[in-house]
Amino acid sequence: MGLGLIYLAVLNAALALVGGTCSQGDASRLLGGVLSLVLYLFGFAAVLSAPPSRWSWGLLVLVLPIVGYESWMSVRLLVEGARAGGAACSVIQEPGNLPDGRETVLGGLWMGMTLLAWGGVFAVGYRTLRRRGLAEAQCPKVRAPR
Repeated sequence: MGLGLIYLAVLNAALALVGGTCSQGDASRLLGGVLSLVLYLFGFAAVLSAPPSRWSWGLLVLVLPIVGYESWMSVRLLVEGARAGGAACSVIQEPGNLPDGRETVLGGLWMGMTLLAWGGVFAVGYRTLRRRGLAEAQCPKVRAPR
């Protein structure tokens, strides 16, 4: 279930970045990051509370390119929001759009969502590797007699 929520978060974030238009500088579609943030939170909580599995790590690796793209766009949104007169629609579409007025909020939202996504990915990966290392340490290797 946790992986399904993570996949939904990734899909929702990708659609928020590439779907729709910015009519007169309205970047409301980026508020879809709130839903992705919540889905990431519950998805990673579910994955981390379940017993570690190589399948979860393997299936999580598949979304890394999209999370990387979200990261790049999040940094661009944060920089554009910090710039005077910067427009979020200039980041997600063509330059020269009007500012929405919520660029700082949108940049912070997307950066928080991205940090949560990467934190969850690294937590699941670390836990999987640590668990695998502990399992190998608990099973001593049998040596052949000389």
